[in-house]
Amino acid sequence: MSLKVALETLGFKPCYHGSVSVRRLSHIEAFYMLACHGQPINWNKIFKNFRATVDAPACFHYKALMDEFPDAKVIHTIRDPERWYDSSYASIYRIQDVAPGWLKKYSKTVRQVIAIMNSYWEGFFDGRFEDREYAIDKFNKYNVEVQRNVPVERLLVFDVKQGWGPLCVFLDVPVPDTPFPHLNDHETLLRQMRWLGYFYRSLPVIFGILVLVIIYFIFHFSFKA
Repeated sequence: MSLKVALETLGFKPCYHGSVSVRRLSHIEAFYMLACHGQPINWNKIFKNFRATVDAPACFHYKALMDEFPDAKVIHTIRDPERWYDSSYASIYRIQDVAPGWLKKYSKTVRQVIAIMNSYWEGFFDGRFEDREYAIDKFNKYNVEVQRNVPVERLLVFDVKQGWGPLCVFLDVPVPDTPFPHLNDHETLLRQMRWLGYFYRSLPVIFGILVLVIIYFIFHFSFKA
């Protein structure tokens, strides 16, 4: 999220992000068909009116995006592998556990989102993400792979700790007067997961109370009549 906000501050807005895709049913459907059925995706349609994209799900398809947008530049963010694993395991990897069974059963959209995420865990990490050593090794190899596959003139290997300097030089834009955004994606996602967990667990209670209220008014007005 830090890079998303940084790019938008530099004028590359709006910037696409996973939080955008989950709010657009047509995008969920498109990524589901791509991830689970291999159906080609219309990238121009997905990114219509967007000037940049960061994070999942688009980052898993960086090769296709490089071909589709040959003038686009690639910013490959790096971070400490150990901290990356701990953060991912405690948050994004567990996000499907937030949705209760009844929601997964009755919501096609929720099932599709979970299927998309599982396709990445299964495909990229060979279904072994819970194997810490294996997952970190895959992560490190992926960093090398990206740097090997992206032409040097199109690539910036970037750590958000570096701030505006390298990013602004790479994108040929002036350095803004505002501090570089350092947002805690891990904590933000955990808060959202906790809120969703409370909300989903409360729904049956809320629904039950609503039913009782409706029954009360039906009988109340029936007897008055």
